[in-house]
Amino acid sequence: MTNLNKYDFCLIIPTLHEERNILKVKLALDVYLKNQKYFICFVDDSKNSLTKNTITSIFEKKNTKILNCGKNDRCGAVKLGLDWCYNNIKSNYFIEMDGDLSHHPEDIKKNLPIILSGKYNLLIFSKYLINSKQSGRAIDRRLISFIVSKVCNFLFNKNIKDYSNGFRIYDVKALSILIKKKIIYKAPMENINIILFLLDKVKIKELASNYRDRSYGSSVINFKHYIEFTISFLKLIISYVSKQN
Repeated sequence: MTNLNKYDFCLIIPTLHEERNILKVKLALDVYLKNQKYFICFVDDSKNSLTKNTITSIFEKKNTKILNCGKNDRCGAVKLGLDWCYNNIKSNYFIEMDGDLSHHPEDIKKNLPIILSGKYNLLIFSKYLINSKQSGRAIDRRLISFIVSKVCNFLFNKNIKDYSNGFRIYDVKALSILIKKKIIYKAPMENINIILFLLDKVKIKELASNYRDRSYGSSVINFKHYIEFTISFLKLIISYVSKQN
């Protein structure tokens, strides 16, 4: 059922055993978005009810929705959340972010004037701008993200530095275009595909961010995912190069 309230932001947060992080997320939102009206859609694929129960006990029911994707996959969870929120929540902006504070509300607060200016349809919190920071991130994930973004920057659009970060803000126009398109949702290919699809359709801007890797919770990225991504990424490059010749 459609929520008739109008929100400044609608947050889409995928969770997987984040019961120890949920209170931290709530406290951070209370500090940095206290003057903003926001709705939160959690997409929880935990194998137990601890995260869901924690969310229910901390967040107001009228401004919160908990969905289940059933795929144990961040990409599918984000897609489900974006689709549901677009069809059910009236909001100016839809924010995709993780539930472990690696994507921090403080970055949203710092960039409110740009976000609320209405000049851009897609805002990407980048790990690779001059004022961006990264801390606590595993070397393998940092290296893969850097290489992927560098290759995409060279091939597709040199104005975008970070193609792999899943901390993004969509306005209604960008999201309405996106949900009508079948995107490959496989980490981190979904991030690349989303940008490539929207490149010539909306105005995009990157914002500096302070990326903090998780101190608790579950990550579904493993060696199998790396292999699958490498194959998909190589196919993408070959397809692009062949079209240019």
